[in-house]
Amino acid sequence: MDIEILENDKMSNIRQEKVMKRKDGFTLIELLVVVAIIAILMATIIPAIRKAKSHAQTVVCKTNLKQYGYAMTTYLADNDGFYPYSMESIYLKTLTANLACQWHDREVSPANNDESAGPLWPYLANMGGHLCPSFKSMAGKYGTMHYNHWNSIEMEPQYSYSQNAFLGHQVGTLKESGLERPAAEVAIFVEETMWFLQDNTGHKVATHVLNDTIFFSRHPNDSFGQIGDSVATYHKNLNVELNLTGTTYISQTQEGGMGNAVFSDGHVELVDPYEYQEGSGGRFYKSYLISFPKRGVLNDESPY
Repeated sequence: MDIEILENDKMSNIRQEKVMKRKDGFTLIELLVVVAIIAILMATIIPAIRKAKSHAQTVVCKTNLKQYGYAMTTYLADNDGFYPYSMESIYLKTLTANLACQWHDREVSPANNDESAGPLWPYLANMGGHLCPSFKSMAGKYGTMHYNHWNSIEMEPQYSYSQNAFLGHQVGTLKESGLERPAAEVAIFVEETMWFLQDNTGHKVATHVLNDTIFFSRHPNDSFGQIGDSVATYHKNLNVELNLTGTTYISQTQEGGMGNAVFSDGHVELVDPYEYQEGSGGRFYKSYLISFPKRGVLNDESPY
């Protein structure tokens, strides 16, 4: 009987020792399982967080452009329906030593230099949203790689939106009443690309980049011979880094991404700069299709 009790006590002690050892830590297999579970969760959560952040930035950008649209509507009401001259609406003068760097030159911004302020600026001055947060992030990473950058001009982004060059210019229309296409199809302000663009077939989509506050996207048979400005690709472009090339001037060499635009009827939408229509006159990219305010946007010959 005593022997049986001793055996039971011994077994009980062994169990307690095992329990105590279990409390001291995890086994290697358990640790590996935990690490694997964490890795799976991270792989699921991080893309979701990035997507949510990207969506939030897009919403902020749309809100900014909505305010730009209101500013133009108010200006038109105060000026008998005339647009401000598109070449001088926000920046009256080019005071920066290098036009290519105007968008990040704090010293010549109308917010800091009254001599720069164009006629539309008073309607925009009290707005805080002159920058798309996605653009601001991109500028922080790639801003110094923009076309003709000077290191002597600090990288302090001031704006990322440009006025449609055809509104407030004789090649388009000087007055709102001169719109010949539906207001919902003609953009007032757009997000302009900071880098050159081409599509997957090698066609150039942007031969000019953000510098001034003028968005001039050209007819394919424009006498200048270049496609001009393009809508940006900052949104819905989570893998944009994989498509950027260049050591001197940065370019996006594969399709992807969209940019916001506010239209003459006040609505804001994302625009795909790679979208186009084929016409007998050539390939008409979306940036031009949302810019030209007159009928005959797909004419063979340039209408201006």
